[in-house]
Amino acid sequence: MKKLLMGLLGLGMFTSALAQKSVGLSWGTGHLQRQDLSFSSMKHSTISPLNLTGTFNYQNSFQEHLIQIGFATYSPSLVEPFTFYTEGGDSSTSYRHNFKQLNLGYTFLYTIYENGNLKVKAGLNQENRLIASEYYYAISSSFSYYFSFGVNAAVKAEYAWKEENKFTLMGRASLFAFNARSPYLGIDDHYLEDNYSHKSFNAFLNYISNARFQSLGKYQYLDILMVYDRTLNDKWSFNASYQLGLNFNQSPTHFASVLNVLYLGMNYTL
Repeated sequence: MKKLLMGLLGLGMFTSALAQKSVGLSWGTGHLQRQDLSFSSMKHSTISPLNLTGTFNYQNSFQEHLIQIGFATYSPSLVEPFTFYTEGGDSSTSYRHNFKQLNLGYTFLYTIYENGNLKVKAGLNQENRLIASEYYYAISSSFSYYFSFGVNAAVKAEYAWKEENKFTLMGRASLFAFNARSPYLGIDDHYLEDNYSHKSFNAFLNYISNARFQSLGKYQYLDILMVYDRTLNDKWSFNASYQLGLNFNQSPTHFASVLNVLYLGMNYTL
């Protein structure tokens, strides 16, 4: 028994010695295409230079833990901003729509294959995603929310060469999620029920309470990330990456989103 405990202690110390912790920050420019039939039959498309991602990574020879937080904002418009007049004769300029997205995710990966410079990992990803949108129609506007609390399958492949170079390919695909989407276009009964208190926090809780369990039949999510890392010294590394995000939902109406982002970032080893 004593030998077993000493062996486990030695293994833990060895694993800790090999462990690596790092934090990272990336900035990117992205292109979004989106259609939400609850609000418009039009397909909205735009480019935004504001895509930010922060990461915390802990890994050793056997497993990896990754925490990610991301923020992006897009402002599409089917036409250029125009001047319109109210009944009182006052003039105003139209606004572009605004789509904001906030992501918070945790990924656990376990090494399932290793051969020379190649390493393959598999595991699960839990992601919480909020998409808040404002649709502006000259004098009127409509607010849209989309909360998703999902569990995804995750696979990651890493290939390193010449010590300072590494290429990573990571994919995440939806298994199931609890999703809540705006069912209303204007100020209807459902909207009044969600916002009856006129308090933002209470309305936020009402939105989340509308979440429904959805699997592949009504919800499909796929995220692919390709990253090139270049080690600069013992502490710093530079990376360039490309992300493809696909999000499809069929309840209460059809929703489709295709996101392409190019990132540049830095990692710091703790």
